[in-house]
Amino acid sequence: MTATERLYSQWRHSCSPKAKLEFESQLEAICIAACRKAHLTPLFSYENKVVHKVRTLRQRSADAKRSLGIDPNPFWLGRFLLLRPWAEQWVREELTHEERLRDGARYIGRRCVLALIDEIRSDQRLRRGAGTRRRKQDDDPEEQERLRSGMRSVLLDAGLPEMLTIRKDQKLLRRLMADYPAKITNVSIAREWGVSEGAVRKRRKRIAQVCSQLAESNYQLRTVLNALGVGRVRKNALRRII
Repeated sequence: MTATERLYSQWRHSCSPKAKLEFESQLEAICIAACRKAHLTPLFSYENKVVHKVRTLRQRSADAKRSLGIDPNPFWLGRFLLLRPWAEQWVREELTHEERLRDGARYIGRRCVLALIDEIRSDQRLRRGAGTRRRKQDDDPEEQERLRSGMRSVLLDAGLPEMLTIRKDQKLLRRLMADYPAKITNVSIAREWGVSEGAVRKRRKRIAQVCSQLAESNYQLRTVLNALGVGRVRKNALRRII
């Protein structure tokens, strides 16, 4: 039994609020030590005037270190000022959870570090607006349907995918057409179909070899094939397809 398991067991079987608080504080100290060992602390909270004041006083020193190429924030951004209250809140939420901890608090320090990493990443995503901005211009369903309709008409004029003699190649091309204009990777298709990534890659090259002759004098078809990921391949790669 590890020290954290022993403290958690004593916390669960203790009836005295004072003793529970003592065991809880020891678990908090273990989590704080784990976060400091990983060089992680929460981000600065600008609502906290004390933290903001300390940051203002140390700004000149940080700028001087940054000009010399020295990292002024070895503990990420928040240093140690907010680590203790954050760890206390996280441990309190873990202990007061309705279900009993499955590991008996054996890995509570490691889980605390991982929880802090998740919070830092979540905060950074919110800072850059990853959850609100539109990453692509073609996210509009009507625009996507218009692009798919144009793609189907171009391939239909060229006789694709019926021109492909191998059924598996036809199936792959139809799968790529279904997700257009998004590009699906070989790994995703391989997991979906239960085949190897090399088999999907080989089928892509085989489709590209067949379609390359059709697309030599057809710029529109060549553009669509490149968008589907079955465009022109290198000559030395074609020798290894069969």
